[in-house]
Amino acid sequence: MSLRVVVAQSAVVRTRAMSKRLAALGYDVVAQVTTIREAVDAVSTTEPDAVLFDVHLSDGAGVHGAISVTRARVGTAALVLSSHPALADRAARPNWGPVALISADTVDAELDADVQEIVATARAMAEPEFAEPVYDDAVDAVEAVDVVEAVDTVHEVADKDIPLVDLAVESTDAVEPEAEPREAVVERAVAQIVARTRLTPADALKLMEEEADEDGRDILEIATAILAEADAAA
Repeated sequence: MSLRVVVAQSAVVRTRAMSKRLAALGYDVVAQVTTIREAVDAVSTTEPDAVLFDVHLSDGAGVHGAISVTRARVGTAALVLSSHPALADRAARPNWGPVALISADTVDAELDADVQEIVATARAMAEPEFAEPVYDDAVDAVEAVDVVEAVDTVHEVADKDIPLVDLAVESTDAVEPEAEPREAVVERAVAQIVARTRLTPADALKLMEEEADEDGRDILEIATAILAEADAAA
């Protein structure tokens, strides 16, 4: 029987792309969501084997979503996908019982292996011989990821000699840059989707067009949002 999964990504286009990728690997995608709250609700109604989170969602960090769903339904696995370069080494991947942080750039075979491994671990830890405090300790340890990411961000800003306060204040003296051509923005967004999902450029563009049609938005707005998310995750 196929494993049941919920896909929780930061944008509809990315949720669809990951869902198609998982379906091609033989998984049963039972829900596609874009927020932590929706993911928790989906876990309660669909009882999946695993939830795949983006590292950042509109209502919080993916790692917090992972904690929420594994506590909402013991035995559920949660995988958080991040483009952090440290995750390129699978052997060094952070893994806390039913929760794992994995590379968003992993190939299909490795993604499949990761999901299968964490699902097996989550199921084992849901058995009666595992005391609840042990399970909680494993999930609570994920909180440390936020500290690591915060430290990385501070070091990056310090290396560029940019005062941290400047990140929260928009300069009124900034010169407006020349607008990038519409076609170039869309092409860059398509490239981002291709890099993260391994879809063809044509399929990536189709996903963006479908999201634009469903939401009643211009495709340029969709493309700009995708690029902003990529910059934030870099």
